[in-house]
Amino acid sequence: MLRLKEFSLFILNHSKESNIINLSAQMAYRILMAFIPFLMLLYNFINIFSQKINATLYTDFTFLFPESFINYFQFAQDNTVNVVNSSSTSNLIILFFILTVSVSASYSLINTLNRIFKDYEKRELIALWIQAIVYFLLFLAIILLMLIIYLVGEYLVYYLTLWFHLSNVSAILFNLFTTIYFFIVSSIILTLIYMFAPKKRLHFNHAYPGAVFVSFFWVVLFMIYRFFVHSNVDFSNFFTDLQGPFVLLFEIYLLAFILNLGAVVNMYFIKIYRKGGSHD
Repeated sequence: MLRLKEFSLFILNHSKESNIINLSAQMAYRILMAFIPFLMLLYNFINIFSQKINATLYTDFTFLFPESFINYFQFAQDNTVNVVNSSSTSNLIILFFILTVSVSASYSLINTLNRIFKDYEKRELIALWIQAIVYFLLFLAIILLMLIIYLVGEYLVYYLTLWFHLSNVSAILFNLFTTIYFFIVSSIILTLIYMFAPKKRLHFNHAYPGAVFVSFFWVVLFMIYRFFVHSNVDFSNFFTDLQGPFVLLFEIYLLAFILNLGAVVNMYFIKIYRKGGSHD
């Protein structure tokens, strides 16, 4: 009980000290700018391998993400088709814009984590942008790999339900698989982000607690949203009226806030490890 109180006070005090509310708002703005362009880039990369994968992913996204997100997935998918059919000059211009705003979001993440960890940057701006570009490309490659693994797992779940005659609970199994997979994948990606994005590299043991914390509350956030949307209580009009940029911005802000809170959680565990004689 005392440890929980100590943990809560540490999170509260350091969140205020780091001004996480404002930092999350800045990060959410950058992410919002990069959201649809990044989806367009992702769709273009996947189209290189198979257009059928994009169609499958879009169907899966309708089960995984809130309805307010799905309209943006559809918009990105439609514009991806337009980009593919447009001229090479237009492709280059759009690609430059997509990369710029996407890397800008990556740069914002690096800068925000450094401010939370109080590792103020002394590197040149060009070096930071190069790092942001490299991290963004690695992040894109990891997402592509995880999507492929997800589709393979989805087919395995489908065939297992057929082999063991579990078609009556297939929807439950699919939702369970999706939730567990999202938790594991986000934990891995976030651990890598916390380890390598800040100026001072973190040990794995100092990075994964915050990643697990963030992944858990991200899953809870999506489940709460879906509960209200699909609840027997009539919230449909309320959420329908809020569909659009406002909901997207608010949801991204909550995701960014939890992400930054995860960095503070890591700071707490670094403090605990140092008290126990652990070294970075």
